[in-house]
Amino acid sequence: MNIFSLGFGIIQEPLRHAGKILTRNVDADYWQIVENIYYAYRQTEHILYRYGINFYRGEKNLLEDLRETALRLNLRSLGIDNGSRERRVQEQLDGLVARFTEPLVHARKQTKDEAREQISAVLGTRNLPAVRARTVAARRRLLERFDEVLHIEPHILARQRGLWILIKLSELRFETLHRYVAELLKHDGFKPLYGHRRRLMVATRLESLAQELEAIDFEPHQSMCALTIADLRAARDILRRSKLTGGDWQALRTHLLCCQIATILKRKQIALERVIVSVMRNLLRGSPLRPLMIKRAIRGILEPFRHMSDEKLRVSVINEFTKRLRDALSLLDSRSPDAPERLYKQLKEASLLL
Repeated sequence: MNIFSLGFGIIQEPLRHAGKILTRNVDADYWQIVENIYYAYRQTEHILYRYGINFYRGEKNLLEDLRETALRLNLRSLGIDNGSRERRVQEQLDGLVARFTEPLVHARKQTKDEAREQISAVLGTRNLPAVRARTVAARRRLLERFDEVLHIEPHILARQRGLWILIKLSELRFETLHRYVAELLKHDGFKPLYGHRRRLMVATRLESLAQELEAIDFEPHQSMCALTIADLRAARDILRRSKLTGGDWQALRTHLLCCQIATILKRKQIALERVIVSVMRNLLRGSPLRPLMIKRAIRGILEPFRHMSDEKLRVSVINEFTKRLRDALSLLDSRSPDAPERLYKQLKEASLLL
């Protein structure tokens, strides 16, 4: 996916950089590679802070509608929700996704000529030569500053908005998958799946979820998504069989458990990224951290890993991830002046593991 009109793109080739984000440096006018979409988003925060600009997230209500529709589709495919037909709910979901992602192809633009017209209207004109002489330098500096901000502001806000939309869509897809798999696994012996017709409906939903994950073609999620897609499709193929053996049911459970563990890891990474942004904002503003709030958030992230193993996954990450977070907790009690910066670095390194 390339969205260069918004000042960023997702690298697809060469493969060693696939999934990383290409962003344009607005000051020096060159392109640079950053590790993942969260790095790119934090980059926009740094730029906007420097220019004193804020981002208003006007899409929150639409995101909530999108979330509720996706979850309703889960229930419909399981036969729990007796409302609209599954196809109709899928159409509603597709329409909401289209509306939500529309800003990715439309960036607001303002020209320097418009900037000059606005500033001229603000400053007005004076006839006195002495006043004109005293104000010409200030007027020039103000024009330059206004041009600079007006040039950068729409591009960075549009970039941040585009990144935010991609991040939120990925979060929604992980939540939808997590809840669906949890619903399947909570039934002892998969009793709702004994009927072949119901198994085919669930297989269709698993394929739909796999296709949604394929749209997450950026890091830090792309690599884990590829593994989860393989598990979803393996589970789909088992469910399409006319008769299932005991071994089939066990294999189905294993594939679904792998999906569940992967979504837990991703959802905890998402929670950690929120902490990272919070700490970053404190550092940017030079304001003190809020240790109690950060500790509570980190402990919440650590909680499910106390009794969880990732041995079924192809890549084991839980032990190192939890160690990094415990080290971060100890930094919150440190009186060292560089502790906040070290905390920020430790949290980012922990997130990269996932």
